[in-house]
Amino acid sequence: MNDFLPFDEPFTDQEKAFIKNHLNDNVEKLLLNGAKSKEKNIRKIAEQIAARQKIKEKLPNWFNNLDIILPKSISLEQSSSEFTANYKANLIAGELLIDLTGGMGVDFFAMCKNFKKAIYLEQNNELSKIAAYNSDQLGFTNCVFENTNSLQFLQNFTGKASWIYVDPARRDANGGKVFSLADCEPNVITAKSLLFDKSDNILIKCSPILDISLAIKQLENVAKVYIICVENEVKELVFELNQKDKSSTEIEIVNKKGTELSKFRFDFSQEKALEYQIGPIQKYLYEPNAGIMKSGAFKTVSKVFNLNKLNQNTHLYTSDSLIDNFPGRIFEIIDCLKADKKVIHRKVKGGKANLSIRNFPGSVAELKKKLGIIDGGNEYLFACTNYLNEKMVLQTKKIS
Repeated sequence: MNDFLPFDEPFTDQEKAFIKNHLNDNVEKLLLNGAKSKEKNIRKIAEQIAARQKIKEKLPNWFNNLDIILPKSISLEQSSSEFTANYKANLIAGELLIDLTGGMGVDFFAMCKNFKKAIYLEQNNELSKIAAYNSDQLGFTNCVFENTNSLQFLQNFTGKASWIYVDPARRDANGGKVFSLADCEPNVITAKSLLFDKSDNILIKCSPILDISLAIKQLENVAKVYIICVENEVKELVFELNQKDKSSTEIEIVNKKGTELSKFRFDFSQEKALEYQIGPIQKYLYEPNAGIMKSGAFKTVSKVFNLNKLNQNTHLYTSDSLIDNFPGRIFEIIDCLKADKKVIHRKVKGGKANLSIRNFPGSVAELKKKLGIIDGGNEYLFACTNYLNEKMVLQTKKIS
């Protein structure tokens, strides 16, 4: 029996070939036809095919590497993508890394390349064995794997790590999802003093729906927050902590769109004190990307790009001159319309458009029904409130 695996033996070359040839097959049908198959370990093989199908887009290199073994679905769900793992890995380097929540190992294997030694900690015996096995397959020689409680390990650890990385589990004892720092395991708020005893630098991955302002207040030592987005969807919030006196916290928003990478930085503590412009609708309309919206940098955006905000509570911006490096979508305004079905249908051919709501009563579905709007087409409608607190619908066409 192989000590590094949760089952008797690793995959044979024949089993690997079977997996490769059936990567896109229906797993349920594979299992139903298992009796006809010559593969005696069809259930084990089918589990690997199902796992690979779940990570095809998220972890393409893992998907194609038949030498590594994938764990069960819960670990796949919380694991980072290759892009987010590599982005975090580029933030840290040094002598020793301690990963308190090794899990599937996606972040750990991305980060360990930047350290002379890396320690993987994981309470789940099966995950720990799989990660150790995969480490051998990937050719890492600087990694140590410990199947243990991470906080107990730290209490007995006498050295000092360059960095501690932690991705707290977002499931409670009953398997339900949790999001607040205090509900996750380990609780990094109560464990913070222990973490700082063992390292001056801590990196924490959090749920994308976490309240950033509250987390900064709870953690106290936040130097930077990274909002990592893919295709305008917030995937991860990452908090960088150190013990230096921090009068401010920098927020970095990164958005991967296709092969392009855009970044926007601002000082979180200065956002509240900034003055911004509210003014009439002009030629162009700007919609901040998801990372900007998550960060709350609404005044900063107005200030940095010299844009008028439509209303204090309407997070859309406008200008007469085109700002083509704006971090979000840009539209040319065709007309300002009353939110009336007859008016809309007179101006929008066939009543076909893409409708969004910003600081406007009701939901998109309710307004679509009221205005008789059908999804699609090349026109974009924004139901919003302007600087005079008037409700209106902006008819626009997308520039970028």
